Amino acid sequence: MTAELQSTSHGQTLVLTLRAPEARNALDGAICAAGIEALGVAERSDEVRSVVITGADGFFSAETSLERLQARRQQPAQAQAQSVELLHHWVEAVRTHTKPVIAAVEGLAEGAGFSLALACDLVVAARNAAFAMGGARLGLSPAGGASWSLPQSLARQMASEILLCGEHIAAPRLHALGLVNHLAEPGRALHEAPERARAQRAGQHQGTGGRRAAAQLHRAAGARARPPGAQPAARECRGRHCRGARKTHPELQIT
Repeated sequence: MTAELQSTSHGQTLVLTLRAPEARNALDGAICAAGIEALGVAERSDEVRSVVITGADGFFSAETSLERLQARRQQPAQAQAQSVELLHHWVEAVRTHTKPVIAAVEGLAEGAGFSLALACDLVVAARNAAFAMGGARLGLSPAGGASWSLPQSLARQMASEILLCGEHIAAPRLHALGLVNHLAEPGRALHEAPERARAQRAGQHQGTGGRRAAAQLHRAAGARARPPGAQPAARECRGRHCRGARKTHPELQIT
């Protein structure tokens, strides 16, 4: 089955589901490009008040397998660079989005998937979920800017353990450390994430000034978290990698 990003609407919440069964929802360039475009649509839509990112089939997003990594290394250098850029653009687009973005994590959030969850405003994780930077076991640098974002959120020693050891860290431990906002029973993360989104919206001022203040807060947080010299993400992707986004967003008009 082809990897894709599926979108569904739950009231005023747009749910984006990572679906790549053969790769345990590992991120690739096409999924990241579709994610950038979907967030652009969500930002322009008055009907969308929040976004939830989750994974299909009991996984959030696992690390790319060694076999897939080796196959990717056979691609032209430009294609490899473009895939990495798309990942970083999506992470940045999540981090700086003007509407709340919530990660609903079941199973494993690993590597780039972990970085994607870190970029979200809130993380709702199943009690039996785990997080890891598995690339460390292969001597790979963390994908998605985690070597920058993790030390912004955790003590240096804890961030070093995650980044250098590559071991699975249980969701309850990260909840105790403040990296996970809410623990859900297994299989309930996606059910509870929209409730958290509604609660966050209810706590915000509904006037224009309140929305502007919230937007400024999101942008400021993104600027603080962006590594020196990094460029902000493009709001939309119009290249060939985004064609799949139009097919998997039937209820949204992407113009």
